[in-house]
Amino acid sequence: MTFREGTSDLRTTPDGRKVNCIVVEPDIDYYKDLLAHGLLEVLPNGVTKGKTDPRIVYSMRWMAYLTEGLARFNPPCTIE
Repeated sequence: MTFREGTSDLRTTPDGRKVNCIVVEPDIDYYKDLLAHGLLEVLPNGVTKGKTDPRIVYSMRWMAYLTEGLARFNPPCTIE
């Protein structure tokens, strides 16, 4: 999770109170290696202002499981 402390938002709770919240973003990365992550994901996304596509992460992790001969890839969700 990435906490965007510089980005806040004033929200109203169900009981009518105003609460100042920081933005929290789920962080899904293509690569676990820091150098590959920086060069092949962060840098291109910074230039294009793009976002990481969770469908690509899903397929890359599936391929890694097959390549490394790990346990059967059986995530708790599907992409349709």
